[in-house]
Parts: sequence; structure tokens; C-alpha cells
Amino acid sequence: MTLSNTNYDTYQKKYFAKKYYMDYAHFNIPYVILSASLLILFVFLFMISQQLKDWIPQLSAAFKDELLNKGYLKHVHEGDVLWHEQSSMRIIPFVLKGALKVIRQDDDGRELLLYYIAPGQSCIMAIYAALNPTVSKIKAVAEEDTELLSIPIQDSTSWITRYPEWTHFIIHLYQQRFEDLIQVLDAVAFSKLEDRVHEWLQKKAQLLQSKTITVTHQQIAQDTGSSREVISRTLKQLENQGRLIMGRNKITLK
Repeated sequence: MTLSNTNYDTYQKKYFAKKYYMDYAHFNIPYVILSASLLILFVFLFMISQQLKDWIPQLSAAFKDELLNKGYLKHVHEGDVLWHEQSSMRIIPFVLKGALKVIRQDDDGRELLLYYIAPGQSCIMAIYAALNPTVSKIKAVAEEDTELLSIPIQDSTSWITRYPEWTHFIIHLYQQRFEDLIQVLDAVAFSKLEDRVHEWLQKKAQLLQSKTITVTHQQIAQDTGSSREVISRTLKQLENQGRLIMGRNKITLK
């Protein structure tokens, strides 16, 4: 059987189209996927780089590069414990997205929320452990799904003498945490429980950028060093005062 010129041309087009498609399917698609992955990684690193400039004033190019080279990205899920009291500190967490909460726990298991670590912040207790090799005196938990830039402790200590912006960041962080702890002390010593609970809800709402908070009475009790029964009564009082609306595992601030 012979092919006419027209049929032969059609056959050639179909053959080469099929061959090109098979080559594309076997070789180009993985290349496209790899290229797309590298592009996404590049965009993500660029975004982190811009965020670091906003969070660390006068960030030098050398320090920014070292942060990105020495640090590694880590994703933690809501409720994950990063470290317990008496844990050895190996990394300094720098929050990129989400939030961590820092808790003090007594021998009976009762907890008290000390402060939150929001995007652009780090844990001063971890930095302290890096400068003065010691075990952790606090517990750190992911308040929500969180992205971290984890910095090895051994690298961070040398940055204090090499990068003034890192030293300024630490000093500012110390000031922030000192003020946080003064607020906790004032609340425990001088404030009524209903005011403490309302302030806790306000901080949580500010952190999550939402007036509606998904939380159980038990979780509030743990963070405020109280009991679930007492918190339930306190929330009912706040609702009667018109300061919030309670739902099933949800609270909306007014």
C-alpha cells in the first residue's frame, strides 16, 4: 500500500506530533515540575527575605544571607510541643507565620500562659539558653499551624559580636518579654479573674485577628492557671455583662 503525497504529509504530522507528545510526557513534564518547584521555592525565600528586613531593622545583606543559609524551615501543627521544661535547647525558633505560646508549668501540672511569640519574633528563653548553656525553664506549644525558621544555637552565639542588628533585636526582644511578664504578674496579683479572662480573650483575638475564637473552657483554664468549672462561671458572668457571646467551643468578643 502506497501513500499519496497528501496522506503522507498527514501521516508525518501525526507521527511527529505523537513523538513530540511522548518526548514531552517522558522528559519535559518532570522538568516543568522541577522548574515550578524551584520557582515556588525562590518566591518563598524572597518573601522571607523581605519579611526579615521588616522584622530586623537595618538588616545587612551578609546577616540576611547567613540567616537563610544557617536556618532551616520547619512546619509545626497546632498543639505540637516544641520543647518541655528541662529540655536541652538546640535551636532558636524565629516565627514566620502562625504563633507559639510560652507556658510555665508547676509540679502539679497546672499551667500559666506567659506570652505569645508572633510572626517576626523569637523566644528570648531559647536565646538565653544559647548564651548561658542551660535547660529550658518553659514549655513552648504551637498555638496554630506555624512556620518557623529554626536557627542552630551554636551559630547564633557568634552573631552577637559580628552583627549589631542581631544584638539590637535581642535587646528589643528582652524589653518586650519583660513587659509581658510584668503584665502577667500584675494580672495575677491585682486583677479580678473575670478581667484576666477577658484580657486573655482579647490577646487571643488580636493574635488570630478575629473576634470569634475557637476555644474550650478547659484550654482557657490551663492558660490562666484556673479550673474549668471556675472559667465556665466566669465566662457566663462576662456574657451577662454583655462583653462576649458564647457558642459551642466558640467565643465572640463584643
